[in-house]
This record gives sequence, C-alpha cells and structure tokens, in this order.
Amino acid sequence: MKILITGATGSVGNTLLPLLAEKGHELIVLTRNSKTAQSVFLLIVKKLNGKKF
Repeated sequence: MKILITGATGSVGNTLLPLLAEKGHELIVLTRNSKTAQSVFLLIVKKLNGKKF
C-alpha cells in the first residue's frame, strides 16, 4: 500500500514509519526538514517538502 505520512520527523511519525516500512508499505513523507528526514528514515521511497504558509 502507498501511504503518505505528514509530520514524519515528529514523535508519531518517527514511531509509525519503521513499523509501516517493516510491513512492506511504500512510504511517502511530508516534512519541512528534508535533511532530518533523510538522515533518520533511510527507507523512504519519496520525499515531499512542505513549508509553513
């Protein structure tokens, strides 16, 4: 399943992403800090950058 996670570097996303990746899901994350996401989540297939409005 393809899953979009917003707030991927937060406490919920940080816990949820490894569990979903372990189950084989395709993960897409939305985060304001792509460097943090890249260093923490090496299994991410796609990254989307978001900024505050």
